[in-house]
Amino acid sequence: MKKILSLLAFLAVGVFATGCSMSSVDPVTYNDSIVDVMNNIDKVYNDYSVYGEETSLEYVDKIEERRVQALATMSGLVAQFDTIGSYRDDSTLIDAARDYGKKNLELMDGAEKELVALWKKLADDETMSEETFKAEQKVIVDKINAAFDEMDTTFETIQTSFAAKHGYELEAAPSTSVGTSE
Repeated sequence: MKKILSLLAFLAVGVFATGCSMSSVDPVTYNDSIVDVMNNIDKVYNDYSVYGEETSLEYVDKIEERRVQALATMSGLVAQFDTIGSYRDDSTLIDAARDYGKKNLELMDGAEKELVALWKKLADDETMSEETFKAEQKVIVDKINAAFDEMDTTFETIQTSFAAKHGYELEAAPSTSVGTSE
């Protein structure tokens, strides 16, 4: 029992130290650690999206399983923001990242779920016209794209302000998006 308690105490100290350690690093490292988690969230979301687009509708149940798995993985990634903590009593950047992550979760559990339901409806309903399907799909996809545009703009605005406040310049990262078809 002592081994378990000391291991738990070690883990608790490690988590606490991880959360506190960000206040002693430079703001660029802090920013990069947040962006790394955000990139991981984006990767999971993009991987799911590509899988959904490339998988035949006869396997719509597999797409739904993958969506649920992506949601669980993304939830774990969003929780990582809690271990990063604030930077020298400035929580604006981590709060913005946390909001970004939560909005990704909302999209995965909302609009993406609607999209899977639409695909299932198309697979089950032989009377649905292709035009109706495409129109309904476009509404959902437009909602997803608008949400991503808003999330990106909001985070970038806060990130730019944070960088100016803490004296560093942001550099554009190479694009990691998978693109969209229109």
